[in-house]
Amino acid sequence: MNEADQALQPFYLFADSQLLFSRPEGTPLLSVLFDGQDIHTIQVAYIGVSNGDQPVFYDMFVSAMQLLGITFCRHVKEAFTKEDQGFLSEARLILLAGGETLTGMEKMQKNGMSKAIVDAYYRGAALVGISAGAIQLGLTCLEAPMLQLIPLHLSVHDEQEDWQTLEHQVKQSKILVPGIGIPAGGGLCYYPDHSIEALNKPLVEVTRQGEELKRNMIMPVT
Repeated sequence: MNEADQALQPFYLFADSQLLFSRPEGTPLLSVLFDGQDIHTIQVAYIGVSNGDQPVFYDMFVSAMQLLGITFCRHVKEAFTKEDQGFLSEARLILLAGGETLTGMEKMQKNGMSKAIVDAYYRGAALVGISAGAIQLGLTCLEAPMLQLIPLHLSVHDEQEDWQTLEHQVKQSKILVPGIGIPAGGGLCYYPDHSIEALNKPLVEVTRQGEELKRNMIMPVT
């Protein structure tokens, strides 16, 4: 990892909320993000624009943060007030919730939230995406641009359709980059050095060579 990468945090992408409450070896999965920090001073932001800011999902987020010992939480809503903007600029962790991928992205681009999230990442905030939120951190969704912080095409819990949408994205893309499918109950950690770690479940990797698509499995570390 070079010096420029040292301030950057890994991304955590989950197909659903299961891994938010995961405790591998008795420790919450996301606790590694706050090693050596005073947990009582850390503020974290929840972005539920993609699900219409439904409070029940924010309550779930708060419960997951309590497992980490974090209580300084805020629901940053679509209105994106000055208070929300200020909180987001200081948050050490920002979670993008699930819901409607394209609708949520359009709203975040319109209200300036997407730029604020990108800025937050580059000043050292950790980003967590769940379901639609995971896809929004990648390159595209149905050819519509996402936040493009992770140079991958991403798909979640689409194993019942044999990852056909993911294969279509990789095949149609003008950029020769892999696609990663995250199955239900699974997750992906994407590190600043561009390495990938599968969490809990094997990941499906789709690559393109010429017109040919190839699949590979990325297995969790045991």
